[in-house]
Amino acid sequence: MLHFIQKKEDEPKVKRMLKYNYIKAQLAKTNKKNDENYVVTRLWNKLDNTDIKFITQQYVVRENGKYALTDMYFPQVGGGPYAQEIPRTL
Repeated sequence: MLHFIQKKEDEPKVKRMLKYNYIKAQLAKTNKKNDENYVVTRLWNKLDNTDIKFITQQYVVRENGKYALTDMYFPQVGGGPYAQEIPRTL
């Protein structure tokens, strides 16, 4: 079992498990996309703060009016990173 959620005395066990399940579900969305998964999990581990909410695969509107999926969206700041994958050629 992962132990990256720090135990807080004022936080009930049920709430910690809800956070754990939410984080696990968000990270699982990138499981089959190696580059994206690397960026998302690396950034999440560097943040080291379970109070920061994030959403993976979030639709956002670009400046040109078109829609895109951001790799990791932070609702508290209204944005997030996008990892540009390197095209693979044979």
